[in-house]
Amino acid sequence: MNKAGLTPAMRQWFEVKERYPDHLILFRMGDFYETFFEDAERASRVLDITLTSRGKNADQPIPLAGIPFHALTGYLARLVREGVKVAICEQVEDPKTAKGVVKRAVTRVVTAGVALEPETLDERRPNYLMGLVRDGDRLGFTFADLSTGEFLIGVLGSADKLAAELVRREPAEILAPASSENDETVMALVRAAGGPMLSRLADDAFDLDAALSSLAVQFPEAGVDRMDAERLGPALRAAGGVLTYLLQTQLRELAHINTLRLFTGDEFMIVDETAKRNLELVASLREGGRRGSLIGLLDQTVTAMGARLLRQWVLYPLLSVEEIRRRHDAVEDLLTRAAERGEIRTLLEKNSRSRTPLRAHQPRRMQRARHDRAAHQPRNAALAARLARVVSVVPFEHAPSRSG
Repeated sequence: MNKAGLTPAMRQWFEVKERYPDHLILFRMGDFYETFFEDAERASRVLDITLTSRGKNADQPIPLAGIPFHALTGYLARLVREGVKVAICEQVEDPKTAKGVVKRAVTRVVTAGVALEPETLDERRPNYLMGLVRDGDRLGFTFADLSTGEFLIGVLGSADKLAAELVRREPAEILAPASSENDETVMALVRAAGGPMLSRLADDAFDLDAALSSLAVQFPEAGVDRMDAERLGPALRAAGGVLTYLLQTQLRELAHINTLRLFTGDEFMIVDETAKRNLELVASLREGGRRGSLIGLLDQTVTAMGARLLRQWVLYPLLSVEEIRRRHDAVEDLLTRAAERGEIRTLLEKNSRSRTPLRAHQPRRMQRARHDRAAHQPRNAALAARLARVVSVVPFEHAPSRSG
């Protein structure tokens, strides 16, 4: 590609492409997001849209393919499902008042692990972005779910144990240091996770000192400065890489990610790939979907949060007899109080139906979501009071992670 003789807008595109060489650039021009050169050829192939041309570069037509701006969500979901990394470049000033070429800037980067579109996500299961760092025999990891705010870190000394964890969590994207490219342990874990999108970051993104600093800012109540950096070093480095990636892709504050949790798996039965598959815990052997699986039979939840928690309980069987009895007692409380159970279910259904989906690239929806939360506070308080009177709910701290 030759920059000489290009229009100002195309020079803008080149500058963005140099910053995001591995991403497909959706470049806003009026009522369309345009793609150019090899991006256009790829978009045309993946999205089944018309490939045309615009102007010339080095006497060759410039490939062009575009999508209407109002149809972004659907097309973006298709790109993400096909494993494409996308950088959205918006017009950041009014074309009517712009002097010269309209200013543009990347406002969001979308990959499998940081997608927020409802068309992309299954709200009944987490969408994990994982950070992975190997330090000798120790494997540090972080699981973050941008859609719920979950942020979990841990260290394991066994690749087999971490593989079992990956089987249960099924991350959509894994981040690893660039220097791990030839690390067979890392690659084996990626395969154990089912072959999710693998993104490599510069080793600096996983620097321990930088991680401690950024984590202390993001989680001021977590006491990062008091954590055992020697013992948790690989986990903290993985967390630093994940946080760096989230900030780089979202280009905004992440206020809803405010609780850092430490992984403790000793109280749960290990469920490996063979057990998960043969017991048909979350997918049937015949069809590969929820239908015919244990979760498909059990899941009568009416909220996405409840569905995620139930899935978590199925994949993480308790070992403590005391905790198992507490959970059974909670179930018994609700089973024996049909009227109260019905009232709680109705309140949960109403809350669930009136929620606004989180879409980071639609500010009006974000504003509406904030309004919804304020409007629901009295209803939520009533629901919490009813639950407190009716049932001894199993505390979240007895679960392996928080589901939103």
